[in-house]
Amino acid sequence: MFWKRDVANDAVAVIILLLSFVQISVFQKYSIREMFIISLISIAMIICTFTSGNNIMLSTWIFILLAKYIDFDRVALLSYIILILTISIVLYLFFSGNINEVMTYRKGIIRHSWGFSHPNWLGMRVFELIVAHCYVRRNSIKWYDVLLIIFGMFFAYKVPNSQTAYVCLGIFMFLLMLYYLSDYFVDGRKIFGKCIIYMAFFANAFSIAMSLFNVKKIPVLSKLDKMLSLRFSNCYRVIKRFGIHLMGTNVELYSKRMGIRYTKYYLDTAYTAILVRYGIIIYIVFSVLYIYAMYYCYKKQNYMLVIIYGVYALYGIMENTLYSLSLNIFLFGIACPLYNKEFINNTIEKAHKRFKISFGYGL
Repeated sequence: MFWKRDVANDAVAVIILLLSFVQISVFQKYSIREMFIISLISIAMIICTFTSGNNIMLSTWIFILLAKYIDFDRVALLSYIILILTISIVLYLFFSGNINEVMTYRKGIIRHSWGFSHPNWLGMRVFELIVAHCYVRRNSIKWYDVLLIIFGMFFAYKVPNSQTAYVCLGIFMFLLMLYYLSDYFVDGRKIFGKCIIYMAFFANAFSIAMSLFNVKKIPVLSKLDKMLSLRFSNCYRVIKRFGIHLMGTNVELYSKRMGIRYTKYYLDTAYTAILVRYGIIIYIVFSVLYIYAMYYCYKKQNYMLVIIYGVYALYGIMENTLYSLSLNIFLFGIACPLYNKEFINNTIEKAHKRFKISFGYGL
């Protein structure tokens, strides 16, 4: 109306940054260990942000630092409510004709965004909303919660046709089922939790490894790359064009040639995006923090959060949602191991069982 959107966004960003600085430097107290870790990582984040010209990672890190005295479960509940409200507002504005949608095509299938800037963004929000719903209800998940996941999968397939969203929702439902089944085995939860951590580590390493060479030269990997919408071969082009640096580099996805022609580059894999944009140091820092946060949740028996982190790790192979707090509010959980915080109500409701299966020494 009276305030241009870009100007408003910039003004709000500056205000939040100033308030964040006051909160972090004045109202929060730190141990020597916390101060040492925070200072080292923050300096690296700031340098790499200026080098890359991209501030998403620094923004995420600032909000993680702000979460020292925040109850993570309250943040999850509040984020869940905000997601419901904001998604509802966008859908209302779209169906009332106030905003338009972006339609794309994939193999003859029309993909709708319903007011969002891209169909994949609609899929991301549906995924985030359902995962947040399940986390909020983790102590009382019922059959209708599973039906909600199935509906989310169907919606993500039919409306935005977001492959990553509906596949990851399917994986999420499958992992929840495995979790409840694991409760029938001796140490089943612990084994299950460790497997999820290994899965997240493998997703990270696999994604980077597949982006470092031309997978099109190997038939099997080329077919896998095509199944994943050429993510790895596109990332290989980016690495070949911009290289990998210790402190990151500014990646221009639209490269101008001969004064007229533009070459479009795609960097849709989160792990490669972090490695190329922010450099080796931030990639290692983020990877260690993420895996350690999963291990911390595992030790605190917050298995639902371990599952969610694991599914987001798989999502990171196909999209850049992994390190964006806007699209992954569970990154707030990294503050728990950073500040040695406790979780509240941290276990999923135990399955009703009359026996447990023990391998090695009978039933």
